[in-house]
Amino acid sequence: MSERLPYTQVENAVIDSPALRPMEREVYIRLKRHRNRKSKQCFPSVSTLAHGLGVSEATIYRARRVLISLGLIDWTTEVGRGHSCRYRFVLEDGAEQETARVLENLKEKKIKIMYFQIYPVGGGFTRPVFL
Repeated sequence: MSERLPYTQVENAVIDSPALRPMEREVYIRLKRHRNRKSKQCFPSVSTLAHGLGVSEATIYRARRVLISLGLIDWTTEVGRGHSCRYRFVLEDGAEQETARVLENLKEKKIKIMYFQIYPVGGGFTRPVFL
């Protein structure tokens, strides 16, 4: 039996958020579509996401930067063949306080995306440090 369901569940807060542009929302949905329901792991490459959405890799990088800035996802680059990315969905896997912060960010009509550096945290995931 496949580890994927024949549908993708997306949080209403993400669908209704004025902070997300359509492409950012599409990237989030595409990421959720690649998520394994049992392991909750998600490993699509940037090129896989770009090909699936019919956009450039630069568009995926920009959308991913917004999703990270809002706190919707964490990601880390895996070592090995192809340097795949591993994603974590904060609204599903985050602590209560972390989830509350993300939901508050999604209510904002405008967000300011700042340049940031990535540093590792437990489990190999990364967090942005805003400059």
